[in-house]
Amino acid sequence: MTPSTRRQRLKIALVVANLAMLALPTISSAGGEDLAAGLAIGCCMGAAIAASAADAERHHHRHHGHDEVHVTEVHYEAPPPPPAAPPSGLNVAEARAELAEAELWAQRNCEPEVEQPSGVAVWVTYRGSDGRSINAHFDPPLRGEGFSQCMQGAFLRQQVTPFVGDDVIIRKSLGG
Repeated sequence: MTPSTRRQRLKIALVVANLAMLALPTISSAGGEDLAAGLAIGCCMGAAIAASAADAERHHHRHHGHDEVHVTEVHYEAPPPPPAAPPSGLNVAEARAELAEAELWAQRNCEPEVEQPSGVAVWVTYRGSDGRSINAHFDPPLRGEGFSQCMQGAFLRQQVTPFVGDDVIIRKSLGG
């Protein structure tokens, strides 16, 4: 329980005790002194417990000679859980899906200037700390500077879930 929560609950208990004390003269005139004191103590304790359980904040005001009690519901939320630790290794299925998506993007957006060699594969390196692809190596090398840069861009814009561990290299055959 935070200090401000304790302070608010103490305030609630004090307000309830004051309200019970306002009712004391009425009770003592109707019955005995012992009855009034017992009811006041029981009322204060029960109301304070109920107020704490309901997390209600009560405000007592004197307005134009009349007592008014305003009740405001206060809801306390638990602090969010700590962020989950990254997985201990690259999610290979996620990386392969990203590679397939990058290949589709490249097929739609990268125009080869010259005929490309067959059987090209790409090796993509993923960094664990942020899951980003940091290197894309094509073998055999791609032909044409514009096409090669476009293909590099397609495979370097990927990101997977961050993971714990060393950088990981995944291979993908292109065109298949």
